[in-house]
Amino acid sequence: MEIADQEHNGFYTIRERIRQIMRDLFDEDITDDFSKDKSDKWDSLGHLNLIVLLENEFAISFTPEEIGGVFSFEDIVNIVSSKLNI
Repeated sequence: MEIADQEHNGFYTIRERIRQIMRDLFDEDITDDFSKDKSDKWDSLGHLNLIVLLENEFAISFTPEEIGGVFSFEDIVNIVSSKLNI
């Protein structure tokens, strides 16, 4: 998908909103390959805080399976995008 298409359907905006939430929460540079393994701040409490922030920001709910299956920035983008049908 071209960047212009991503911007058109909201995907690019979603990615940047997620990136900002994670940047604010973890106080780290959030690259596309950012993951729990690369952050000392993404612990169990940070994980729950992230889920709550995402649910509030996008008015969505994560299933327990989704909560347990989020390990990276890309995981989050994929789940949020699918919930928003983007």
